[in-house]
Amino acid sequence: MPFSLSNYQKAIEISNDLRRLIPVGCLNFYDLPLSMTDLYGIHSPDGWKWFDIDFFVHICQGKVNKIILYLQFLIDFQFFKATFKIFSLKEDREIKICKVRLYAIPKDIDGARYINDWRSERPKKFNIDKNYRTFFEIILRYIDFSKSGWNMDTIVPIDEFLSNPIVLFHHTKESAMMKPNIDEFNYIVNRWKNNSYVTFCESKSNETSFGKTIRNIYNSIPSPHLSGHKISERGNINSLNPEVQLSALSQSLKAGTLVTITGVKSTLYPFQIRSVASMLERETKPEMSLIPNLIKLKSPLGNSDYYFDLTNKLICSKPEMLSLPRGGILAENMGSGKTLICLALVCLSKYEFSKITDELLLEGGSVPTNIEGMKIEEEATMHCSYVKPLRTICQQTVVQNSLPWKHFASDLPESVSDSLTSQPGYFRVTTEKFTGGLSKRRGRSSRTNQIPQTRKLYLCNTTIIIIPDNLFAQWNTEIKKHIGQEYLQILFISNYFKTPIEASTKTYTKSLPQDPTELVKYDLVVLSSSCLTKEDMEDNPVMQLYWKRVIIDEGHSVNSKTSRMSSLSKYLFAERKWVVSGTPTSGLTHLYMDEEEKAHQNRYVIKSKFDEKEDLIKLGTIIGNFLKIEPFATFPRKWSSMIIKPLLQNVYGSELTLSNLLNEIMIRHNPRDIERDLKLPQLHHSAVFLKPSYHNIISVNLFTAVLAVNAVTSERTDIDYMFHPANRQQLRKLITNLQRATFHWTGFKQEDVETLIHICLTSLKRQEEKGSYSDVDVQLLNRAMKAANMALKNRQWRTSSLLHEMNYYVSGLPESIARVLVTGKIENQEISVFGAPHLLSLQEFWYKNRYDNETRLSEKLESVAKTFWDNYWKQTVKRNSERFKKQDQTQDFETKINSTASSIQGENTQHVKSEDIKETFSVSRRHKLQDEHSLKKDVALEVSKLDRFDHSTATDISSFEKIRQARILGTASSKLSYLASRLLEHQRMSVKSLVFFEFEDTAYYLTELLDILGINYILYATFISPTIRAKNLVEFSNHDNESLGGITLIMDIRLAAHGLTIISATHVYFISPIWHQSIEAQAIKRAHRIGQTREVYVETLILEGTLEEEIYKKRGLDQEDDNKERFAIDNTGIQEYVMRHEFLDMDDNMAQYSSFKAPSLVKESIIKDSVDEYSLLRHSSHVDDHGNRSWDVFLFSEESLKKLNQIQGIRVRDAATSQEFIQQIVNTEERPRKRLIVPDSRVQSNKRVRF
Repeated sequence: MPFSLSNYQKAIEISNDLRRLIPVGCLNFYDLPLSMTDLYGIHSPDGWKWFDIDFFVHICQGKVNKIILYLQFLIDFQFFKATFKIFSLKEDREIKICKVRLYAIPKDIDGARYINDWRSERPKKFNIDKNYRTFFEIILRYIDFSKSGWNMDTIVPIDEFLSNPIVLFHHTKESAMMKPNIDEFNYIVNRWKNNSYVTFCESKSNETSFGKTIRNIYNSIPSPHLSGHKISERGNINSLNPEVQLSALSQSLKAGTLVTITGVKSTLYPFQIRSVASMLERETKPEMSLIPNLIKLKSPLGNSDYYFDLTNKLICSKPEMLSLPRGGILAENMGSGKTLICLALVCLSKYEFSKITDELLLEGGSVPTNIEGMKIEEEATMHCSYVKPLRTICQQTVVQNSLPWKHFASDLPESVSDSLTSQPGYFRVTTEKFTGGLSKRRGRSSRTNQIPQTRKLYLCNTTIIIIPDNLFAQWNTEIKKHIGQEYLQILFISNYFKTPIEASTKTYTKSLPQDPTELVKYDLVVLSSSCLTKEDMEDNPVMQLYWKRVIIDEGHSVNSKTSRMSSLSKYLFAERKWVVSGTPTSGLTHLYMDEEEKAHQNRYVIKSKFDEKEDLIKLGTIIGNFLKIEPFATFPRKWSSMIIKPLLQNVYGSELTLSNLLNEIMIRHNPRDIERDLKLPQLHHSAVFLKPSYHNIISVNLFTAVLAVNAVTSERTDIDYMFHPANRQQLRKLITNLQRATFHWTGFKQEDVETLIHICLTSLKRQEEKGSYSDVDVQLLNRAMKAANMALKNRQWRTSSLLHEMNYYVSGLPESIARVLVTGKIENQEISVFGAPHLLSLQEFWYKNRYDNETRLSEKLESVAKTFWDNYWKQTVKRNSERFKKQDQTQDFETKINSTASSIQGENTQHVKSEDIKETFSVSRRHKLQDEHSLKKDVALEVSKLDRFDHSTATDISSFEKIRQARILGTASSKLSYLASRLLEHQRMSVKSLVFFEFEDTAYYLTELLDILGINYILYATFISPTIRAKNLVEFSNHDNESLGGITLIMDIRLAAHGLTIISATHVYFISPIWHQSIEAQAIKRAHRIGQTREVYVETLILEGTLEEEIYKKRGLDQEDDNKERFAIDNTGIQEYVMRHEFLDMDDNMAQYSSFKAPSLVKESIIKDSVDEYSLLRHSSHVDDHGNRSWDVFLFSEESLKKLNQIQGIRVRDAATSQEFIQQIVNTEERPRKRLIVPDSRVQSNKRVRF
């Protein structure tokens, strides 16, 4: 008998046993040819008859419903078996219904290989697999999965028959049988899962977007709980048995008592205890989980479970399980104390040693080729001629069973303890497993004959924490704050330390020890990522330990397949693995960072758009590469086929699949659950609307004028129109510059503005001749021309457009002093205008020479001024060019725009073309600053137009008293003056503050003014190296504001993430509104987080009546919309606002400067101190009846002198400061954090403060 027949016979024998098949549901047919035959059929084990579908099709001569033909295919190819029974209605016995029961032949049935072999021998024309999926999905639409449909009497009352909706098929009538679409298939499977009767899917009107689906899955992760854990009366938190420890934690949570973990100084909140307990439980009790592509179903009888494979649409009786890691992702929200949670876990399991899992052990003594397992190495020979000493036997027992001997170290003889420490247990792993199969290829004979190479891996009780370089100092601080000084032996490895430093139980060094056994002496190793990645994988000692636990902080570093950190983490051997991150992938916070050890400083880019697919790919890298969850570790592409593609196609169960997987590997509390345990001090967040300054109005109106003239002259059509789709990139750049102009803008050239006026005049003249423009457009041209003329007639604007300096307005300074460094003067007023370099030079000069007589002062002043100007002309072009270039690169602008059009000239010009706008405001043109000679000539021309000074300095040098009374009245920027007022008050009131900037030029101008005024600040920006940034952060935290006055940290918004803790700051400022509020929330969390004991005040500065106000209004309307625009200008509402071309009104009597004035934090005035006639004055202020504080800011003040001395001191103390920073890391001791109890209060809703 042929082999194929034997296979077929066995397949039939297997499938005829209903006990081994799975009941699925029923189909219903009517008007069968029962007059011709009763369908015969052999009685089946379920009491019905086998449905001989081939016979049925034959007697109908092939004229049957397509459903029957599809069913015939499934039965013939052994996917299903069917039984049938004829029913009659009680009220009319002539109406016959044929009910067909479907039994699935599971793919994992015993003997399935015979069925598979038989199918594989069928001709390819049957296309069995593809047709199975198509026909089965069609039939699924009509299957009744209900229990009542499965069980039915022979004679049924019509009301009972109709109680559940059913579908009746005429045995011959054909109808269009389309494969169900995704939504319908999902509906069918959901009906199947609920054992429901037949209903049909209605079309969905509101579909959930892919991005929102992913966020919903993430946000639906349940908070960890231990309610199912058995509570034992013998619970002891300090036990060596994790089960007993878990019992103790459960008892404490249930009783609401405080938990004291040995070695942890700080008090944990209940939600933190739950997180620690959940991590410990997952480490000690690894579990199995259903593979993602399977869903669990129940038979219609309800007495058995079976599984449906969503990928290949096959049914199986037994589940395929995956092993969950002894670890996962700690994904608690920002500011919830993830560092403390990890440290508590380390202390709780301090004495536990890593153990080799059973599946990694080798069987027997021989080593098969390409073995994936591991084997304990015996030190003694197989045949011993002597009896082993008891100490040796005990040591081997301790090592092989990973006993927690260090807990009893004080009770052991010193020789035993030393021996266990110096000779740790180890096992061997094949090189192929270590390198992931990347070793050099060998020839065929070599592979078959050569014994696989192996490498030692040492067992240990050590936890290694790998952290970004910028968080190293913070981790050190947190360890000192939370962990007892003598409890853990800790090794810190960072590039900060040039030479090793020993401090009690802590060791600080710059590199990993060459001998891996040195690492096992420590309980905790804290390693900066750059120190790990600079080591070769072959000789890296980190790769030679079987760590008890690996924790990677800020897991964004391992979610990229191409990063060095990700490659190394793949081959880290550890019993337990954790990734710590506020979100598993950065997209969920809309903030992406690139902090590779060799990353260029300008690669810090905010990617506001959430790319859901990209984020899921990164999550898959963590799950496959680092956590090594199968099948994704062995088959990385399965992450895409089993997780991403089904989600993108909205396949039924795909959301549940990802949700179940995340629930198993992530530990994350719902924010509401945290709020029940944790009451943070109140957060006050307000929007401060500032009146634009004189120069703010000029800048904003010039941008508006350019866009208005372009709209009018292009007639708002074709590519000449700036809002044409082809000009999207250039429009974004222009609008970004408009946002920068709300602080200060000097990017316009005088000839550009003159050209704009010429175009307006030409267009208006054409209007008189042809009348081609509407009245509204004519008005726009007139207003644009007025705005341009307003800029050109202002001398300070013309000068600043040449020098690109912020204007500072000074009164009371004698002309004989002012004239040598002045850049402008307010006509008919005793007010001089300076740039920041000029004022700083003047301050330095006067502080050094303030006690000289008039003649000597005059001589020195002339000499200093000449030297200053000579250097200034040489440096200005380079400084401004670099400044503007950096600004544009950080905004990801093109470094060069190929401009083809020149300035518009002549009567034949018809349009302000988009190319001209690009040319006018492009980076390339703005950077074509004049050379030294032409710049000096142009500025000299502007200065020569000022009222003439008296050059006779010999008699005009004023007294010491008059000079020290000179005051800075204000600046050209409303925001700058407001911030200076705020920060002045904070310094006097000993308040620490945090200022976030989006554009580097704003930070440049702000720090200039703070230097002039003598206000303490520290800069945290991308152009500062990570090492210096970390030093700056420590310096800010350790700054003694009580004795030294307040200080502000000025931070780039792009760095406001990745675990930074800045709780010493209580006042936070955003220089401009952030379009994506998630980024803003991330920044606020730097200060408003666990450990904060004071209320936090946040202000967002908005220039009233400008684009910023519209951004602030629009940004809150669609925060949940996944299609939220990456740039503000891409928003329809913002576009409509810009296209209205609203000019700012200017009062003719308006001052050209914005004074130092802001609402006061306290009611008391800060008056001028009583000083002697030779002392410097301090800035003073008074509070008016409306609560606004106005400042008298002195050009030569005690604060500015102190600041100048600090700046000069920094230049010669860099090395010493670096050494001080290292000593701060090593020696500073932090107080433990106690649980904060504050009144229950909610975050105040945003309020508007108009000022």
